[in-house]
Amino acid sequence: MIGHLARTPLTVWRPSTTSDGAGGQVTTYTLAGHIRAQVSQPNAEERMLAAKAGAELSHVVHAVAGVDVRRGDELDGPVPSPLPDGHRLRVLAVIANSRSTYTRIECEVIQTEGS
Repeated sequence: MIGHLARTPLTVWRPSTTSDGAGGQVTTYTLAGHIRAQVSQPNAEERMLAAKAGAELSHVVHAVAGVDVRRGDELDGPVPSPLPDGHRLRVLAVIANSRSTYTRIECEVIQTEGS
């Protein structure tokens, strides 16, 4: 179980795309919930594997099994390497382990719109 290690509070923001009325789309992020997690930085091998897949893995988040986090969501909160103002973690992948005891969430740092 990872529950006892999941001490970092994170806010989950979920994208929602709507028509802008002029043929385009507008994406807004709405509050999807809060989770408690353990946030760490990936090791060199994990970063290299992500780079081969075309992603820039910057943080690995471990949370209890079954949390409502999806690819494309953004996470906000205190992380080991402080993020500059206006930055969040974008979820690249959500992976459950074989025994469903925890969820691994792979993320990259992004700068939010308007910051």
